[in-house]
Amino acid sequence: KRREKQKRTNIKLFRINSNHIIMRNRLFLTIIIASLIGLIIASYLAYAHYNEQSFVCVIEGTISCHDVLNGPYSELFFNIPNSLIGALGFLLFGSLGYLGLKDYRIKKISKLLLIFSSIAMVFILYLAYLIFFVIHSFCIYCFTSWIWVIIIFICSIFLIRNKTKF
Repeated sequence: KRREKQKRTNIKLFRINSNHIIMRNRLFLTIIIASLIGLIIASYLAYAHYNEQSFVCVIEGTISCHDVLNGPYSELFFNIPNSLIGALGFLLFGSLGYLGLKDYRIKKISKLLLIFSSIAMVFILYLAYLIFFVIHSFCIYCFTSWIWVIIIFICSIFLIRNKTKF
């Protein structure tokens, strides 16, 4: 009886552990996909910024990516476009997500993802403040990339909350 009970307990633990591994891998995969999409958007915005191209998103003056991406607040740090900083951030998130998916120092990767995504959240909150209250315009591309940052941030919270079970 004792062996049978131990065997059932081991099977339950195996199921729980394998479910957590599946969940962890899905979170890392979500981070990778969100990073790739965000990287495409941010890279396009950086390319358009450097080539001074116009954007296809002007609607009755309130929605104007051009005002946001080529205005005085488009380069906040060392004259580097915010879109380029975003592209580099998404590249970092994607790389960390890939390392996590490959089981490389998962606890450390999860912590790094939370730290960097928290910094990104503060940055996008500041950018949102600038866009809505200072520039008085709206950029759908920026908003879309912010959504991907929020998704990465939420996934990193779930990774940290459940790291003891991995």
